[in-house]
Amino acid sequence: MEKADTGVIWFDRYAFPSYWGFCPTEKAWKKQMKLVGCEKEPYPSFETDTTARCTEFIAFEGKHVILVTLGDFSKRDPVGTVGIIAHELEHVWQMMKKHMGEDKPGDEVEAYVKQSMLLEFLTAYEKERVRLFKKIK
Repeated sequence: MEKADTGVIWFDRYAFPSYWGFCPTEKAWKKQMKLVGCEKEPYPSFETDTTARCTEFIAFEGKHVILVTLGDFSKRDPVGTVGIIAHELEHVWQMMKKHMGEDKPGDEVEAYVKQSMLLEFLTAYEKERVRLFKKIK
Protein backbone atom coordinates (compact mmCIF):
# COMPACT_ATOMS: atom_id res chain seq x y z
CA MET A 1 0.00 0.00 0.00
CA GLU A 2 1.45 3.34 -1.01
CA LYS A 3 0.00 6.83 -0.68
CA ALA A 4 0.78 9.02 -3.68
CA ASP A 5 1.39 12.77 -3.56
CA THR A 6 -2.14 13.16 -4.86
CA GLY A 7 -3.65 11.54 -1.77
CA VAL A 8 -4.68 8.38 -3.62
CA ILE A 9 -3.75 5.16 -1.83
CA TRP A 10 -2.42 2.64 -4.36
CA PHE A 11 -2.59 -1.06 -3.66
CA ASP A 12 -0.56 -4.09 -4.64
CA ARG A 13 -1.07 -4.93 -8.30
CA TYR A 14 0.04 -8.52 -7.74
CA ALA A 15 1.00 -9.72 -11.23
CA PHE A 16 -1.87 -7.88 -12.94
CA PRO A 17 -1.51 -5.06 -15.48
CA SER A 18 -4.03 -2.79 -13.75
CA TYR A 19 -3.39 -0.09 -11.15
CA TRP A 20 -6.06 0.28 -8.50
CA GLY A 21 -6.47 2.61 -5.59
CA PHE A 22 -8.65 4.24 -2.96
CA CYS A 23 -9.35 7.92 -3.51
CA PRO A 24 -10.38 8.97 0.02
CA THR A 25 -11.29 12.62 -0.63
CA GLU A 26 -12.60 14.96 -3.29
CA LYS A 27 -9.33 16.90 -3.04
CA ALA A 28 -7.38 13.71 -3.83
CA TRP A 29 -9.75 13.05 -6.77
CA LYS A 30 -9.18 16.49 -8.26
CA LYS A 31 -5.39 16.19 -7.91
CA GLN A 32 -5.40 12.76 -9.55
CA MET A 33 -7.68 13.88 -12.39
CA LYS A 34 -5.42 16.86 -13.05
CA LEU A 35 -2.38 14.60 -13.09
CA VAL A 36 -3.90 12.32 -15.73
CA GLY A 37 -5.45 15.11 -17.81
CA CYS A 38 -9.07 14.38 -16.88
CA GLU A 39 -9.87 17.61 -15.03
CA LYS A 40 -13.44 17.59 -16.33
CA GLU A 41 -14.21 14.17 -14.82
CA PRO A 42 -16.52 15.05 -11.91
CA TYR A 43 -16.07 13.62 -8.44
CA PRO A 44 -18.86 11.09 -7.85
CA SER A 45 -21.87 12.74 -6.21
CA PHE A 46 -22.74 10.70 -3.17
CA GLU A 47 -25.82 12.76 -2.33
CA THR A 48 -27.62 12.11 -5.61
CA ASP A 49 -25.69 9.31 -7.30
CA THR A 50 -24.31 6.40 -5.26
CA THR A 51 -22.68 5.71 -1.92
CA ALA A 52 -19.64 4.11 -3.53
CA ARG A 53 -18.14 3.90 -6.97
CA CYS A 54 -15.40 2.46 -9.15
CA THR A 55 -14.10 4.67 -11.93
CA GLU A 56 -12.00 3.12 -14.66
CA PHE A 57 -9.81 4.96 -17.13
CA ILE A 58 -6.66 4.69 -19.21
CA ALA A 59 -3.90 7.03 -18.10
CA PHE A 60 -0.21 7.24 -17.29
CA GLU A 61 1.02 6.36 -20.78
CA GLY A 62 -1.72 3.84 -21.51
CA LYS A 63 -1.94 2.23 -18.08
CA HIS A 64 -5.26 0.82 -16.89
CA VAL A 65 -6.37 2.58 -13.69
CA ILE A 66 -9.32 1.94 -11.36
CA LEU A 67 -10.20 4.27 -8.49
CA VAL A 68 -12.63 3.46 -5.69
CA THR A 69 -14.43 6.38 -4.06
CA LEU A 70 -16.75 6.13 -1.06
CA GLY A 71 -19.25 8.48 0.50
CA ASP A 72 -19.30 9.22 4.23
CA PHE A 73 -19.98 5.95 6.02
CA SER A 74 -18.97 7.20 9.49
CA LYS A 75 -22.52 6.80 10.84
CA ARG A 76 -23.22 3.50 9.10
CA ASP A 77 -23.09 0.05 10.59
CA PRO A 78 -19.50 -1.27 10.16
CA VAL A 79 -20.72 -4.61 8.81
CA GLY A 80 -22.75 -2.83 6.11
CA THR A 81 -19.72 -0.68 5.29
CA VAL A 82 -17.59 -3.78 4.78
CA GLY A 83 -20.33 -5.18 2.53
CA ILE A 84 -20.31 -2.06 0.35
CA ILE A 85 -16.51 -2.11 0.16
CA ALA A 86 -16.56 -5.81 -0.82
CA HIS A 87 -19.12 -4.95 -3.51
CA GLU A 88 -16.89 -2.23 -4.99
CA LEU A 89 -13.84 -4.48 -4.87
CA GLU A 90 -15.75 -7.08 -6.85
CA HIS A 91 -16.16 -4.41 -9.54
CA VAL A 92 -12.42 -3.69 -9.38
CA TRP A 93 -11.70 -7.38 -9.93
CA GLN A 94 -14.24 -7.58 -12.79
CA MET A 95 -12.61 -4.58 -14.50
CA MET A 96 -9.14 -6.08 -14.04
CA LYS A 97 -10.21 -9.42 -15.54
CA LYS A 98 -11.90 -7.72 -18.47
CA HIS A 99 -8.80 -5.59 -19.13
CA MET A 100 -6.65 -8.76 -19.17
CA GLY A 101 -9.10 -10.63 -21.39
CA GLU A 102 -9.50 -13.24 -18.64
CA ASP A 103 -12.95 -14.65 -18.03
CA LYS A 104 -12.20 -17.90 -16.18
CA PRO A 105 -9.41 -17.57 -13.63
CA GLY A 106 -9.11 -20.45 -11.17
CA ASP A 107 -11.49 -20.42 -8.22
CA GLU A 108 -8.65 -20.43 -5.70
CA VAL A 109 -6.85 -17.59 -7.52
CA GLU A 110 -10.01 -15.50 -7.39
CA ALA A 111 -10.57 -16.25 -3.71
CA TYR A 112 -7.01 -15.26 -2.75
CA VAL A 113 -7.08 -12.10 -4.87
CA LYS A 114 -10.38 -10.97 -3.38
CA GLN A 115 -9.21 -11.76 0.16
CA SER A 116 -5.99 -9.77 -0.35
CA MET A 117 -7.80 -6.85 -1.94
CA LEU A 118 -10.32 -6.65 0.92
CA LEU A 119 -7.64 -6.83 3.61
CA GLU A 120 -5.56 -4.10 1.97
CA PHE A 121 -8.56 -1.86 1.40
CA LEU A 122 -9.96 -2.23 4.91
CA THR A 123 -6.55 -1.42 6.40
CA ALA A 124 -6.38 1.77 4.31
CA TYR A 125 -10.01 2.67 5.05
CA GLU A 126 -9.45 2.41 8.80
CA LYS A 127 -6.31 4.51 8.54
CA GLU A 128 -7.86 7.23 6.36
CA ARG A 129 -11.49 7.33 7.42
CA VAL A 130 -13.00 5.48 10.34
CA ARG A 131 -12.15 2.56 12.58
CA LEU A 132 -14.48 -0.31 11.77
CA PHE A 133 -13.28 -2.94 14.17
CA LYS A 134 -12.25 -2.98 17.82
CA LYS A 135 -8.86 -4.42 18.68
CA ILE A 136 -9.08 -7.72 20.50
CA LYS A 137 -6.83 -7.79 23.56
